[in-house]
Amino acid sequence: MSFSIGRTAAFVAALSLALTPVSATEPYQPGAVIAALKKVNHRLKIVTSHRGAYTDWCPENTECAINRAAQNNIEAVEIDVKETKDGVLWPSHDITIGRGTNYTVNGQLFDPFKRSAQNSANNPYISSMTSTEMFKLKLRDMSGRVTHVPATQLFDLLLNTRNNHPNILVILDIKYASSVQKAALAIKALHMQNQVIMKFSMDFFTPLEVTRHTLGYPFVPTLYSGSLDRIAETRHLNLRSYYDRVFSYVADYRTVPGLVYYELGNKMFYQEGSSVGVQGPMQNLTQRLRQVNAPIGNFNPVIEHHATAQHPYTGFYHTDGQCCTRLIDFLTVTKHFGRETRDDRPNLEWQLKYNDNVITDNAIDGRSLAHRLGFRQDEYTLVR
Repeated sequence: MSFSIGRTAAFVAALSLALTPVSATEPYQPGAVIAALKKVNHRLKIVTSHRGAYTDWCPENTECAINRAAQNNIEAVEIDVKETKDGVLWPSHDITIGRGTNYTVNGQLFDPFKRSAQNSANNPYISSMTSTEMFKLKLRDMSGRVTHVPATQLFDLLLNTRNNHPNILVILDIKYASSVQKAALAIKALHMQNQVIMKFSMDFFTPLEVTRHTLGYPFVPTLYSGSLDRIAETRHLNLRSYYDRVFSYVADYRTVPGLVYYELGNKMFYQEGSSVGVQGPMQNLTQRLRQVNAPIGNFNPVIEHHATAQHPYTGFYHTDGQCCTRLIDFLTVTKHFGRETRDDRPNLEWQLKYNDNVITDNAIDGRSLAHRLGFRQDEYTLVR
């Protein structure tokens, strides 16, 4: 086999890109990231920054957090979406606003470590707030300090991302069925069909209903153990096996326009030699999706609060902003598929070895680990 001088130079350039981590001067293309997420490729596993690369004085789910992710060459961020009572979408991880903002009715900020009626008064549900009230608020950072960052509605955050960070992919984690079409309409108005993915539970819509809400734009259906029994008892009842019913229902999504990958909430992993596998209620479904080469993602939880002398708790903030909860407090017992007995999702190495993509609050280290494990050899294909 022979090469011309021109072809040799092109080959060397491509090889150099394959072996060298992408630099900040070579931004990713969101369309290429979406295309990568649609494939099973052990040479390219996507790492998404949950809530953006937030840090001290840079609150989660903000333009600042997205900017920091982009500066650290993270190709995608996930933004949590909630809805106010006037139907407007806002970026927020919690279903309440106390932990993340300076909202107060009695001059005191919400304290995640206290439980009292007076404290709860400073922590209303977002669904009880109006957009007018939200616009008045400033955001708090990961340590609870009030910053100068104003609360920003989702539309404006997406607009800023499109204009200032066109190289980064945004995944919207949508928690309410009513919010999906609103997100899709925002994506349409902003012409961000190639830069935004909507993620939501399979419980929201059947495969036949999805496109009416997503408008055919990219989406990710999520499935956790808590939904298995409901699907098995209501879908594909012509099939005798509960496992077949769930698999058939999940497989139906493969025909829906816009499907990117499946997020499966597997919690139980194990390693044999260099290989990692899954156990627990979703094992059968996951293995069958693997057999048909369906791309699978998962979430890597990172401890949010470590014990201090003042607050001797270690764990995660609950969705109502209170601290602290433990992952083992949320293990699922199913009727037809067994029970979860542990949560191994914090093991980032196992997650990267088993899944095709991982969403994590520690994406900077996650990307470095993916490089060391050999899962970023085709990173150059994200730059076009």
